[in-house]
Amino acid sequence: MEHDAALLAAAAGADPVGDAAGARVTGVSDDTRTLEPGDLFLLRGGGSGGPDRLAEAAAGGAAAAVVPAGCGAGAGLPLFRMPAGRPLDQAAAGRVADALFGRPADGLALVGVTGTNGKTTVATLTRHLLAALGVPCGLLGTVCVDTGGGPAPATLTTPGAIGLRRHFAAMRGNGLAAAALEASSHALDQGRTAGLSFAAAVFTNLTRDHLDYHGTMEAYADAKARLFGQLAADGVAVVNADDPAASRFAGAAPRDRVLRTSVADAAGADATAAVASLGATSAAAAFAGPWGRFEATLTTGGLHNVSNALQAVAAAWSVASRRRPGAATPAALAAALAAAAPVPGRLEPVAPPADADPAALPGVLVDYAHTPDALGRVLAALRPATAGRLIVVYGCGGDRDRTKRPLMTAAALAGADTAVLTSDNPRTEDPRRILDDAAAGAAAADRGRLSVEPDRRAAISAAVRGARPGDVVLIAGKGHEDYQLVSDGAGGIRRLRFDDREEAAAALRRS
Repeated sequence: MEHDAALLAAAAGADPVGDAAGARVTGVSDDTRTLEPGDLFLLRGGGSGGPDRLAEAAAGGAAAAVVPAGCGAGAGLPLFRMPAGRPLDQAAAGRVADALFGRPADGLALVGVTGTNGKTTVATLTRHLLAALGVPCGLLGTVCVDTGGGPAPATLTTPGAIGLRRHFAAMRGNGLAAAALEASSHALDQGRTAGLSFAAAVFTNLTRDHLDYHGTMEAYADAKARLFGQLAADGVAVVNADDPAASRFAGAAPRDRVLRTSVADAAGADATAAVASLGATSAAAAFAGPWGRFEATLTTGGLHNVSNALQAVAAAWSVASRRRPGAATPAALAAALAAAAPVPGRLEPVAPPADADPAALPGVLVDYAHTPDALGRVLAALRPATAGRLIVVYGCGGDRDRTKRPLMTAAALAGADTAVLTSDNPRTEDPRRILDDAAAGAAAADRGRLSVEPDRRAAISAAVRGARPGDVVLIAGKGHEDYQLVSDGAGGIRRLRFDDREEAAAALRRS
């Protein structure tokens, strides 16, 4: 279907150059790698590479282009130019996509989840609960994208502004009524969600991460708090009252629309979860809030996952109580929560060989924990369920915040008996420098409990094969990921097939 390029460009604030006003387009893109013939290309960023990108877009079949102020040549494409002082940013791209797709988010109850840790679990559980309550819901997150036609691998935690609208349009076309999405600090800072209104905004926690991008914890928190400024008129802010930053996020939303959650008896909590039992792969708790009270057993362990479940219940209840009044009963919530499948790569057990006696092997679990706080929480969840030694394999990503690397080692040694430091997506950075940065976090008295093995496959194999019955091995950092990002030797990144779960299973077979 063809669209008037001038109308789409006008949504960004751009004016036609010359006789461009008659151009027709069939789609929109701001990435030459995914551009389709007939697209309106948005030259976001511009800079010295602008002419080359325009040439790539023209070669790829773009039908017209929107360019920043001051951009001249258009590689033969009909041009629409932004006026001086008007950026061609993610917010502008979102307006163009809304014009193309007909504001698809307006027909969906959006649940945005932000925070350092727990976003994937909360968003995934919220999606499951809403569907169980009769509110069909899509999912956009770190593990997968599901617009109603089944899960597909995700490339970004939060897609760009155009990608978001494209996904929302697909959800509408598939008859969905809601969408749960992870809102990363990068996405919020860059304006990828600008122009969207959220039926519920969830804050999980705030701990050190992404300071390579944000610079300070204050800037990091400010970026995440922007989500709460996008609440719909009747939207609800679900805030983890157990986190020290809770007041900052609660204060970013109207007071009468904040629902505070707690698993630690925080003062003023509106919804609570009282833990009855905690295990490595299960937990039981009583959930109380504006929905009433119910008891449920979760299919994942750890106090942090009880908190995640409570926030998902609060978010799902707030949406379902308006979309399907009477559906979110305590009994319905309890049944839905108990039936939720574990989230891939989150305290995920690695099954022993079919012909092996599990009692003769160590327990092995894989988790995405890649921040000091997350690693500490996961190890704390495993400690009570560990009869023998608790062993952790962990690493730190390359081209990312160097300041958290020694903190990862400190967390590993504080929570485990033995730690194996290894590579984790070194990207273009020297793996040895990453390991040296991280190893510096080991106190002199603890260095005997830390070993360093740069090869991740060898590190996993050594940890699993060296463990005894009763021991538990946690392989942390990559979780659901099935790849390793390494340097290609020419300044770029090579993606290699690598799955911690497969490597751990292979090590168990060799044990």
